[in-house]
Amino acid sequence: MQYEKSCGALVFRKYHGNTELLLIKHANGGHWSFPKGHVEAGETEEETATREVKEETGIDIIIDNSFREVVSYSPKKDTMKDVVYFLAFAKNYNYVPQEEEISEIKWVEISRVHSILSPCFFIIFNLFFTFFIHQCVQHTNAQRTTNNISYCYWK
Repeated sequence: MQYEKSCGALVFRKYHGNTELLLIKHANGGHWSFPKGHVEAGETEEETATREVKEETGIDIIIDNSFREVVSYSPKKDTMKDVVYFLAFAKNYNYVPQEEEISEIKWVEISRVHSILSPCFFIIFNLFFTFFIHQCVQHTNAQRTTNNISYCYWK
């Protein structure tokens, strides 16, 4: 059995009072997901996620490692893959797709993500959404800040 590991991030931003997530459409297969990629030798999980988001989208991020979720699956016979996802705040908003891998990128308002995201990624989105809501409910009427990331501001 072969083992593979990738890391990525659910990248969000505040835009006109709404919270939006960054979604990418893969050139190979055409499915919508979150930026991620294979771990390179000597990299930490956070370094891999940061590098992959930058390579695939041109966006710099701040990772909030209080959200770390692992999705495991078998992409092909005799192969097991773990994908580690973090939550990240976008430092810049203008994206540039990595031409070889990404056919389209878009910022999507949080309530519309399910209508675009490919179904196999719903589980990680649902874990993220639960975390996100928990952060806000925990501090109703106050801004929750972790690593200088404010969570309580979406409509």
